[in-house]
Amino acid sequence: MASPPTVLVEGAKGIGDACPGDRWPPVVGTRRLHVVDLSGKGRGVVAATPFAAGALIERVAVIPVSAAQAAHLDHTVLEHYVFDWEAGGVAVALGCGSLYNHSYAPNAVYRKLFAERAIEYVALADIAAGDEIVINYNGDPLDRAPLWFAVVEQPGS
Repeated sequence: MASPPTVLVEGAKGIGDACPGDRWPPVVGTRRLHVVDLSGKGRGVVAATPFAAGALIERVAVIPVSAAQAAHLDHTVLEHYVFDWEAGGVAVALGCGSLYNHSYAPNAVYRKLFAERAIEYVALADIAAGDEIVINYNGDPLDRAPLWFAVVEQPGS
């Protein structure tokens, strides 16, 4: 069976295009963000342009999933890509939202906007083009509570 065609939006980067400094070969992305394969981490999000501290990196829509339906995600690949949401449910973040990696030394933070069914990602510090954008999965950038996986910080984190 033939693979479906790849559809890219204007300004998107495809396999083989270079990120700033050629540090990461992008898989897909936009003019501002690239989704890349990171050695030892899987996929992650890298800045294609610089972001100043306090700048909005991305605002994404989410698909809310009720608590009853969320139980069915527990044994699927999606269980690792959702955010806790209202009433015991979860939400799948669109855009790059569900692909940001975790760090206990994040350079970005996320804000859940329940009424708008959206999540915003904001730079905590200046982020250079080519840097990976990381968030603390606990929500609070200072929260060092254990996660459901062994956290391995990258050098310099």
